[in-house]
Amino acid sequence: MRTLKIFFAVAASLFLVTQAVQAQAKDTLGKEPIKLVVAFPPGGAVDLVGRLLADALAPRLGVPIIVENKPGFAGNIGAMEVLRSKPNGHTLLVAPLTSYAISEAVLGSETGYSLKKDFLAVSAVGQVPFFLAVNADLPIKTMKDYYELAKSRPGQVTYGSSGNGSTEQVVAALFELSSKVSMLHVPYKGGVPAMTDLMGGQIMSIFATSPNVVQNVPGGKIRALAITTKQRSPALPDVPTTAEAGFPEVEAASIYAILAPRGTPTAIVERLNKEVATAVKTQEVQTRLRKAAIEPYTWSYEEADTLMKADIDKWYNVVKKANIVR
Repeated sequence: MRTLKIFFAVAASLFLVTQAVQAQAKDTLGKEPIKLVVAFPPGGAVDLVGRLLADALAPRLGVPIIVENKPGFAGNIGAMEVLRSKPNGHTLLVAPLTSYAISEAVLGSETGYSLKKDFLAVSAVGQVPFFLAVNADLPIKTMKDYYELAKSRPGQVTYGSSGNGSTEQVVAALFELSSKVSMLHVPYKGGVPAMTDLMGGQIMSIFATSPNVVQNVPGGKIRALAITTKQRSPALPDVPTTAEAGFPEVEAASIYAILAPRGTPTAIVERLNKEVATAVKTQEVQTRLRKAAIEPYTWSYEEADTLMKADIDKWYNVVKKANIVR
């Protein structure tokens, strides 16, 4: 009888040790390579973020990090590849989160996933502000002038964008909804042709990302009226924020984040969050991000999921209230 008791005690101990080892393994990054999926072509801002992080994280995590470009269907092909992977921290999505949130709001179930239900945010990397810019020949000097013109001429103030359902259109819709004005949307096949027509006077205005505005203001053909973030831009320090201009509801930025499949163990997410934050805070990464007009910042793991969901809800509401379709 005593022998049986000893046997069961040893068996129970071995079981507990095995469970502990398995739990530890589940919550620890393995030694296989980590894949950072960029769901857009090489050479763009999302690709830059992915490659910067790969270089900075590999020595810290002690494993190779591979950037894999999977463009197509507004970033949804790459997102689905990450979603189908094992939730173990070894396949991550480099996500322009705001674009994904807007895409899901516009396309609904066509995307094949739910950002809230299927993904969690590991960390933010940075944000790209939007500027409200107008053709410099117009007698519009401030955002209040712009509002007054739109109010007095319903449906006649034109604004360009990089296409139906684009971030530029949705940010403009946020201004329309919050200010109770109606303007005329002119979609283009990209931000560059929209900016070209703004400079040429074919359209009157645009809510464009900072790189597209900052590089064109010095030419004197466009005028920046406001920036849509809480802080002014070092590149255009004289341009007020939308809050300073009297329109605090018009706050927007294109957020860059790292997403993982939901179900990834908390310990792994926390480790990745810590290492991403450390990488983003290095001088080299900050310098290169700012050179690409991406303002570096990070979220703690506790903030990440909450803020991701808030961004999704915000843009979903704008898209639905403005009836934006592709």
